[in-house]
Amino acid sequence: MLAKETVTLEGLYTRHGAQVFRHAYFLLGSRDDAEDILQETFLRAHKALGNFATRSSHQTWLLRICTNLCYDHQRQKLRHQSAESALPIPSLQPDPAELAAQSETTQRLLRVLDGLPLADRTVLVLHLLEGLDYSQLAQVLDCTRPGAKMRTLRALRRLRERVERTFTTEERS
Repeated sequence: MLAKETVTLEGLYTRHGAQVFRHAYFLLGSRDDAEDILQETFLRAHKALGNFATRSSHQTWLLRICTNLCYDHQRQKLRHQSAESALPIPSLQPDPAELAAQSETTQRLLRVLDGLPLADRTVLVLHLLEGLDYSQLAQVLDCTRPGAKMRTLRALRRLRERVERTFTTEERS
């Protein structure tokens, strides 16, 4: 961890910006939304940098901010959708240009993750893709280490069930 007096927003962005973006992208499934969350994460970090508590690492602190912003974004999106429920819902098909830019593996992962609750996606992205251990997960999720382990195991079970259903359905087609 960097010494408090040498920490700059630019340094944090250089070290953790790509990871924060990737986390938001896998939680929200949209490049534009992930870019907005990335900017907002670092704006909030800039405002709170002087009050940073050294009980966590800068990485877990930024991922916690990002996670909370993603949850807020999803809640707003759901409120907005329910307010417009009388209007026809636009197609949820991804933009063809965005599909071309994504790798096939990323597309498959997003399809599988899409059906999971946001809390499960959060745990899976942080643990499997970002490589956070249970202690780091506990800091990001604001829970105990055993709680983080339990959330991870439950999310993995739901993921396995979803993958089995998805591949069984694809095999039948």
